[in-house]
Amino acid sequence: MRKLIKPLSWLLGSLALTGAGIVMLNTKIVANVDATTLTDASRYQHGKFHNVHAFEQPGLLKTLEITKRYFTEPAVDKVPAKAIPLLPLSRQQLDALPDNDLHFVKLGHSSVLLKIYGEYWLLDPVFSQRASPFSFLGPKRFHQAPISIAELPPIAKVLISHNHYDHLDKASIKQLAAKTAQFLVPLGVETDLQKWGVAAEKIQRFDWWQEQASDNALIAFTPTQHFSGRGIGDGNNTLWVPGSLKPWPVRCISAAIPGTLMVLSK
Repeated sequence: MRKLIKPLSWLLGSLALTGAGIVMLNTKIVANVDATTLTDASRYQHGKFHNVHAFEQPGLLKTLEITKRYFTEPAVDKVPAKAIPLLPLSRQQLDALPDNDLHFVKLGHSSVLLKIYGEYWLLDPVFSQRASPFSFLGPKRFHQAPISIAELPPIAKVLISHNHYDHLDKASIKQLAAKTAQFLVPLGVETDLQKWGVAAEKIQRFDWWQEQASDNALIAFTPTQHFSGRGIGDGNNTLWVPGSLKPWPVRCISAAIPGTLMVLSK
């Protein structure tokens, strides 16, 4: 019996340290939310946001099964067979675009740079190498953005749809904090932005169907069927939106490959 005590103690100690490490790490990555500011939100009940149409969330066993498959089953078509066409973009090219029109630049995934009648806006800017809280693990981008944050002109607005890592990138937000005039976010996301260095007066938060109108556009945060979360236990603590942008006047968008300009023209 005494021979078993030492290895058993070592095992229990290792498990305890591992558990403590996971808890400490999770504390750093979970969404920071001030629940006291969400009591009047339209879809907030019992400490969580809810979709209009409820759907079953995977339980612990299902989550473990998905995790096991992720690490044990070979991925199929994980990366493009050919390099994705990419055209680098410079600050000079952006400034040369006429201010009396609208211009869209796809930066990769859901990140889009807009020049709206002279104003520069960013949608879900993710410039990091991985959509993950870790620099060594998680989905890795297939190509660099066609322009870096340092090369970008001053940004009038950054719009965030929700707090998943492929849409809300901590490193990018921290770099954009000083050069962006306003951040527009769903309810609850504002707390993390303030923690990352964005001044509170720069942030405007939105519930579903709330709008912001300007001389050039109407921004509406519209309902969508989705979810949020950045760590263990913070699922749906913040709101999610697809967002809807209606520039004045309404024009047609011409399609383009990733990294090229998408110009709205008459």
